[in-house]
Amino acid sequence: MGIKNLRYDIIREGISVGIPAIIIEVGKNNNKSMDNIKDFLEDNPCENILITGKEEPLIYSRELVFILNNIKGEFNIGIDTNGGIVPDPNLIKKVIYWNVRPIKESLTDSMHFFTKEKSAYFIFKVSNISKIFEIKDFMKWNNIDPNRVMIQPVSKSKKEFMKTLVTFCKENHVRLGTKLGF
Repeated sequence: MGIKNLRYDIIREGISVGIPAIIIEVGKNNNKSMDNIKDFLEDNPCENILITGKEEPLIYSRELVFILNNIKGEFNIGIDTNGGIVPDPNLIKKVIYWNVRPIKESLTDSMHFFTKEKSAYFIFKVSNISKIFEIKDFMKWNNIDPNRVMIQPVSKSKKEFMKTLVTFCKENHVRLGTKLGF
């Protein structure tokens, strides 16, 4: 595992959108050491950490546990995941929320874990109306509390599409998210 990037920024999407956080981006290239991480955390005091990456972060569950066990301080830790891997039990103990962006809405063992985990929030990118029906079915089949669902539109400012999404979110009591892009 590698730490591709460390940055202090505002979380731009997911359940914690708008919150300042240390963002740890994991991946194959290891260009940051444990000392780099400790130094960065000391130089950028913040109680929130978001672990993310282009690759699935949970591939590196054991390594993440090692890192989190070796940093000083109390942190609110969140992880972005596609929900395809069940996290290491020691990692579960450290994480206060999961941003789950399902790559497919089928109920695998890992997705079963996340549907039952109350700290898991599901973020669905929606580019067309048919996706709304899939999400509604997913929520119903898995008994997902609407407060744990966020719709993220990925259309290029289509007024009717946004109206439909707003209506869907209001009728089904789910969140409508917009990615902060700047």
